[in-house]
Amino acid sequence: YEQTASSVRLVLSHARRIPDETQAALPTGAIRLLDALQLESRPMSTGQITELSGLARTTVIRHLNALKEHGLVEWTGDSPKDPHARWSLQ
Repeated sequence: YEQTASSVRLVLSHARRIPDETQAALPTGAIRLLDALQLESRPMSTGQITELSGLARTTVIRHLNALKEHGLVEWTGDSPKDPHARWSLQ
């Protein structure tokens, strides 16, 4: 909930249920990135996710790849070094 002098913004989100075995297989902290993507509600670059999470870039990439392997996020880009590539919820 956010209120300014001229507007009110209310964000309602749903709780994503991830099976316990999937959660156990993910690296510690990976769910934090999933939550960040859900809260932002938009595709984000690796750099944006790194900045938002406060984690090291290599850690973020490792977590995102683990989430991708479990079908929780999707990467869209032309090549591994594509500056316009984005991660989004699946």
